[in-house]
Amino acid sequence: MLDESVQKLINEAVRWVRRCPRPMAEDTHIEIRRLFKIEDFADVDPDGGIAQKECQLRETLQKED
Repeated sequence: MLDESVQKLINEAVRWVRRCPRPMAEDTHIEIRRLFKIEDFADVDPDGGIAQKECQLRETLQKED
């Protein structure tokens, strides 16, 4: 069983998809995917080391642009 808040988000996404115009003339499928944030993985990174490495990588990539 899905968490109530997750189910609410899924229902909202389905309502949004139903309102959007059909992108193709023929039958198509639209996938609804969940996006994750680093905070979603706090249980596997209790000391924040992974989040810190990600932040450093983002800073390095921004400097390269």
